[in-house]
Amino acid sequence: MGFFKPRRFPVVLREQHVDLAAVGAANLLAAPWALKFLWSPWIDAHGWARFGRRRSFIRSAATAHRGDPGLRCLSPIRPHSLAWIVIAAFAGNAVSATQDIATDGLAVDMLRENERGVGNGVQVGAHRSA
Repeated sequence: MGFFKPRRFPVVLREQHVDLAAVGAANLLAAPWALKFLWSPWIDAHGWARFGRRRSFIRSAATAHRGDPGLRCLSPIRPHSLAWIVIAAFAGNAVSATQDIATDGLAVDMLRENERGVGNGVQVGAHRSA
């Protein structure tokens, strides 16, 4: 599921003695994946001509992931500020979900209708193996 690994994060929270209600609420950090349908029409309609409508969002998301200092906040075992980690995880999930929208749209644009099933299978397989 992209940036936020829901199986590991609750363990880290419990190691930090965070109460169980907050640990349960940590699953809300994955909300961008469930709600990406809200901004997917906008992603489908916009983009920069220089890179291409879909590729501009894919490239921007990849750049955001490379340069995001929030990603480095998540690496310490003992975080200094849980709030910053939550913000970074949510933002990372929003960027990942946006990139997924653009990648799926690019696949639909590039593949013929009879190739889309295999293309989707390759995408899912690559995602799971990564």
